[in-house]
Amino acid sequence: MLASSADIPPFNNPLRLAADIGGTFTDIVAFDEVNNRLLLGKSLSTPHAMVEGIEAGVTKAGTHFSESSLFLHGSTVAINTMLERTGAKTALVTTRGFRDVYEIGRINRPDAYNLFFQKHLPLVPRRYCFEVTERLFADGRFTHSEYTADYDGNQAMVLGSRGLMLPVFLKRIDQRTVVASYTKDLMVVATSRRVVSGDGQTMTITTESKDSSGKLVTTVAVFVRQK
Repeated sequence: MLASSADIPPFNNPLRLAADIGGTFTDIVAFDEVNNRLLLGKSLSTPHAMVEGIEAGVTKAGTHFSESSLFLHGSTVAINTMLERTGAKTALVTTRGFRDVYEIGRINRPDAYNLFFQKHLPLVPRRYCFEVTERLFADGRFTHSEYTADYDGNQAMVLGSRGLMLPVFLKRIDQRTVVASYTKDLMVVATSRRVVSGDGQTMTITTESKDSSGKLVTTVAVFVRQK
């Protein structure tokens, strides 16, 4: 018969336990709240059964699980497996448009004056990076961010200005408006203002640029959210 919540004694033990499972050692920290003592234990990690390394460390710390009211644990086993490339194949799922962010990184050179410097191979190859057409808000809600447009009678996906190979600087004006400035030789050569309607069903893009004669050309396009 299962015990009811009333039959379970409250956790009023004064000890807190924490374990950090590393590739070589397992570290245990126990804090005695009553006597304000910190107890430490270190043991060899046991990859075949990680709990055995924890139990050995708790014993070396001079305490026991039954004396604790809280147990926390963490492990570097997963990240070590990725770094050593010894685990299963790993995929990365990200918001559409961010597939290359992981591989680009910060575009810095740790060894700036080494002419033979090469970036490390990414832990997840690009072919295993997949895009999802949605964006996640801070409160957990998500929204689809893809729109379609009618070009010469053909439906075309709007995924950003991938065809325009110019540096772009984005500035958010408000919740529904983003302005993109494209530069060449440190000069702004085109601007694109994207405004999403209040109901989120349409997006208007107004682009201003100069033609070969220097004349200002303004283009306005309205996109409808894909059903």
